[in-house]
Amino acid sequence: MYKQKLYIWAVLSWFMAMNGGTIAGTNNPPPLSNGESTATAAATPAPSPSANSVTEQWTANADSATKAVDHTPWDRFLAHYLRPGFDGINRIAYGAVSPMSQELLTAYIEGLGQIPVHELTRPQQLAFWINLYNAAIVKLVLDHYPVDSPRDIMIDGQDLWSAPVITVDGRNLSLAMIEHDILQPIWGDLRTHYALNRATLGSPNLASEAYEPETVEALLTLAAKDFINHPRAIHVDRKGRITASSLYDWSKDDFEDFDDFLDHIRHFAQPDLKAKLKNAQKIHHYFYDWMLNDAQIDDN
Repeated sequence: MYKQKLYIWAVLSWFMAMNGGTIAGTNNPPPLSNGESTATAAATPAPSPSANSVTEQWTANADSATKAVDHTPWDRFLAHYLRPGFDGINRIAYGAVSPMSQELLTAYIEGLGQIPVHELTRPQQLAFWINLYNAAIVKLVLDHYPVDSPRDIMIDGQDLWSAPVITVDGRNLSLAMIEHDILQPIWGDLRTHYALNRATLGSPNLASEAYEPETVEALLTLAAKDFINHPRAIHVDRKGRITASSLYDWSKDDFEDFDDFLDHIRHFAQPDLKAKLKNAQKIHHYFYDWMLNDAQIDDN
């Protein structure tokens, strides 16, 4: 039953994407009263007013590793509860997570918050922030489960990404701050967009293992290739019109122009996608599935 549901979802998603449409209730959200898309408003809050101070606080790093960060708890959690889908999308079996596993996940996140990040090397820091973001969003979903979408989660009147839900080295941080005020300005690496999972079906995949200083470079490249070559990221029709993930709408300021965007996509594209991009003219439509990346347990 679960596979049948996934198959129907997959067929509908790609059919509608190819025809420039949407699936009601699962993709492009209804407009707000001011005409702004909820997708953009909910997922990509503008950098906080204190963005500069946040960035400055986390800029310092150690030249050599003197401390080790243990990401084993997150690695074990992923090994137990991550479910790769036949459609190429990784899901979490939220309903199967035991109370003990949830407690261990919470302890892992709180433990990361006690680490003096400035005493870590750049590769250690990058792995630290990516793992913290991904583990934190899974914990937040678990705290409010069951939900249909992470957009349904509100914390003290703020959405999941804007609320200050993490404390690191004495400072309260939101998921948006980790992405926009730390990862993007300090590293300036477009691949980090593909490392962060938003707990949705439309998001880049949650990696099946924890990022480590020794593996972070390879995993970033793998994440970029994995997403870009999946239909939920890029689809090109016969007229050269691109249906792209809304991720590229939210991050469009990272590209100088359409050609710069195409160069980025081509860099990670497989041969079949590269061939289709030869006739690409413009992004015709943005597409995103906001449904929770839930590997639901089928009672049947």
